[in-house]
Amino acid sequence: MKPRFFGQIDAWGSMRRFAVLGSRRLRGAVPLTITFLIIEFYDELAYAIGGAALPLLRSDLALSYAQVGLLLGLPVLANTILEPGLMLLGDTGMRRRLVIGGGLLLALSMAVIAGGRT
Repeated sequence: MKPRFFGQIDAWGSMRRFAVLGSRRLRGAVPLTITFLIIEFYDELAYAIGGAALPLLRSDLALSYAQVGLLLGLPVLANTILEPGLMLLGDTGMRRRLVIGGGLLLALSMAVIAGGRT
């Protein structure tokens, strides 16, 4: 099968042609796309499992409906407030520090959770 070509006009007005089928660019994008789809699937799965576990959390921890609402609402509120600022900082030269700091905070929170009493 002969690959189809599509054109692209560069800054000088000349036409560049590139193959769509069988190109290295396309072959490299497919595994990356599959990886992102798998990550998105697990993200949605984790969100759904959290919602399904709420009745069990409510009964195990003897929480009222208002407390369960706060348990659900406070992370969303904190995310709404903090995320725009963190996204703006991520577009600056502080990206590496943000990633390292986020990883350290995640490791610290996991250590606190692991060391807690059950």
